[in-house]
Amino acid sequence: MRRRYLMLVCLLLLFALPTMAQNETIIAVQSDVTAVETGQFYTVSLILRDAVEVWQVNAVLEYDPALLYVVGSVSGQPMSAGDFFAEQPSLMVRNNISTGQITYTHSLLAPAEPMDGSGTVATFTIFPLSAGTAQIRFTTADLTKVIFSDGAGEARDVVGTEDLPVLPALAEFTITGDTVVPPDEATPTPQPTATFVNVRDSEATEEAELVNVTLAPATAEPQAVPTLIPELADDDAGTLPILPLALGLLVVGGLGIGVVVVMSRREK
Repeated sequence: MRRRYLMLVCLLLLFALPTMAQNETIIAVQSDVTAVETGQFYTVSLILRDAVEVWQVNAVLEYDPALLYVVGSVSGQPMSAGDFFAEQPSLMVRNNISTGQITYTHSLLAPAEPMDGSGTVATFTIFPLSAGTAQIRFTTADLTKVIFSDGAGEARDVVGTEDLPVLPALAEFTITGDTVVPPDEATPTPQPTATFVNVRDSEATEEAELVNVTLAPATAEPQAVPTLIPELADDDAGTLPILPLALGLLVVGGLGIGVVVVMSRREK
């Protein structure tokens, strides 16, 4: 009888582990190069990893303008659309920049279907100005799922929205070199706009400070553990996804041991 109870506990742990180990979607600022030099141009990407049913991405990024210059500051449109929404009707709703802050919103348009998977939402270019350590981090990171009424194509109506869980990841740059001045920029022709269904408020609401994580650098050697494992930056406080997993396992294991102990006493 005791052996049956132990088998039951093992089965509970087996079925509970995949659920607790499931990670939420990652939205990240990512660059192939993080050791950079002043006076050079570098491409930075805004990416999604493991997204599920995403209709709209809303992000606000902050950076130190004394250390980094973002190309597009003159035109006011620093972002270029990536490939994540490329195969369906979509629109860059907001693509704005102010001193030390980039605001970007990209939304699908009906009759598109919600997007799953991983990809680049947008890219932009930085130009380091002075030596130091600079971060580009999220102050807002929202992913929205749209709930439609019955119907097909453009005949569907939006009946509700849902905020999707997302884990924001910052990028940190180590800058070397002498101080330089920002590059000259020509003002481009403003891009045309289009009509869209705005599923969120146009203005960002005030929220609690958003905790960013860092992503471990990818390595050439295959590993048993995925290389993109979130780790807290040294100056950030928060809880990693692995901590709830460990606590959950302890709780489930404790419950299982408790069941075994109780049933053993009853048998006596």
